[in-house]
Amino acid sequence: MNHLEEPAKLAIDTASVGVILASIAGWLPTIASLLSIIWVLIRIWETQTVREWTGRTQKEKPPHGTDD
Repeated sequence: MNHLEEPAKLAIDTASVGVILASIAGWLPTIASLLSIIWVLIRIWETQTVREWTGRTQKEKPPHGTDD
């Protein structure tokens, strides 16, 4: 699975916050605000802090070619 690069994530995050603010102001339909809220919640869920809180930290893989 391809992962987004950090600049792309930042652009989507910024747009998402803008959409949330616009939807609060009543400029966009409810579905757009719902999608943006979902995106922000996913981003928060995937932060290192929340991963640690929920015990979802990734263990480091041993270097390639070792039997550990």
